[in-house]
Amino acid sequence: MKKKDLIRIACKNILFAIWIVIINLVMNETMTVCIVETVLVVGISLIFDIIQLRNKTQ
Repeated sequence: MKKKDLIRIACKNILFAIWIVIINLVMNETMTVCIVETVLVVGISLIFDIIQLRNKTQ
């Protein structure tokens, strides 16, 4: 894995998390729901990104 790929994944997931928080706050969700949903979605996205990156490098 290259450092550039890891930085790209990190930036994508940070922006993804910010958008999820904004959307949840606009929909008037509680902060607990907002945090749990953000962690779950970003975690799943991160797992898929790492799997895809490992398959690409093999």
